[in-house]
Amino acid sequence: MATIPAKPLHRYQVIGGNTVTGTGDQNSQQGFLNELQYVDFFATKIGECLSMNTLEMSVVEDEDTQTAFFYAEVKNGEVPVVNGYCSSSIRPLSQIADDFLKED
Repeated sequence: MATIPAKPLHRYQVIGGNTVTGTGDQNSQQGFLNELQYVDFFATKIGECLSMNTLEMSVVEDEDTQTAFFYAEVKNGEVPVVNGYCSSSIRPLSQIADDFLKED
């Protein structure tokens, strides 16, 4: 039985709300930022309806990719640092949470 090699994870960090650094190229960095802004907007709206105070972690999947991100602790009203990744393979939620907790 042949094994399919795991594709590398492109990891990113968003600082100050719109500055992205990461292992992917410039286009994938911009794509991650766009995904983050899109999900954050709608999650905030849904959170208001559900009386949620904060969004700490999000995982978004479609048929081709999985995007996950974690908001670092916000202090004194600062814009949070966001750590995340994009992958073409689907990882379990428990593994994603463990990875982000190790980084925090």
